[in-house]
Amino acid sequence: MERQSYEREIVVRLFQLSNTLQSYMDLLLKDDNLTAKQFFMMIVIGSQPHDLNLGEISELFGTSHQNVKQICLKLEKSGYVKIYKDEKDQRVLRVKLTPFAQAFWAKRDQSDDQTMRKMFQKLETSDLKRMLSSLISVLDETNALKTALIEGGK
Repeated sequence: MERQSYEREIVVRLFQLSNTLQSYMDLLLKDDNLTAKQFFMMIVIGSQPHDLNLGEISELFGTSHQNVKQICLKLEKSGYVKIYKDEKDQRVLRVKLTPFAQAFWAKRDQSDDQTMRKMFQKLETSDLKRMLSSLISVLDETNALKTALIEGGK
């Protein structure tokens, strides 16, 4: 198989993995009134030492400001986050996890760890390191292509 065929196959498999993972997570989280996107949004929100604003979340999550706001509004309605105005700039909305969300994460830790171990059980640690490095490289290049396209480049 030539390089171009491998590249295309990898892109197809990444989309397939993304859709399968999202579908699986949606089923897994149904009883908690969460979707996979909301779940991963909470990971992003909780990953920083300070309360993020919608723009920061958008950048970290890799999606539009409007999409982030819609997901956060649904999370707020379900009690997982609190959206509030920044003290210094009332136009800026910040988001923080609620005690309800923190309790959710506390009960998930062990089952999430088991699921992750099962997902990657056929891979050696060295394989995981190479995969992570490769995915980061592809993501960086894809982001550069996206930026160039937005700025009118090629």
